[in-house]
Amino acid sequence: MVIDYGYESEDWHAGRFAEGTALAYREHQAVEDLLANPGEQDLTAHVNFSQLIEMGEQSGLRPWGPLQSQSKFLMELGEADEFHDVFVDCSTDRERQQRALQLKTLIVPQGMGTTFQVLQFRKGM
Repeated sequence: MVIDYGYESEDWHAGRFAEGTALAYREHQAVEDLLANPGEQDLTAHVNFSQLIEMGEQSGLRPWGPLQSQSKFLMELGEADEFHDVFVDCSTDRERQQRALQLKTLIVPQGMGTTFQVLQFRKGM
């Protein structure tokens, strides 16, 4: 299973990342110059999910289900028991509220919910 932010080859060919996908972050802010603050900023890049699927298939893996948003993936997981597992060990209302906010951060479409994608593989299917 791969959970990350990224794109498919069609996005690349459509010109979505004309400047490339490499990014720098310093103090939660994007920085244009990747080399401006050595040791003081994080460097990252988007995952090419199309290429990842291709490499997985060459290694005997098969995609299991479609590439989907983190939000959709988590909502499907929590649907059966209304996220009972997330809250089962909470001993106070405050702790339940904190967990609910953390879950919301992962699911809300305006944030990580649609920024991150989920790709699942199976072997030997």
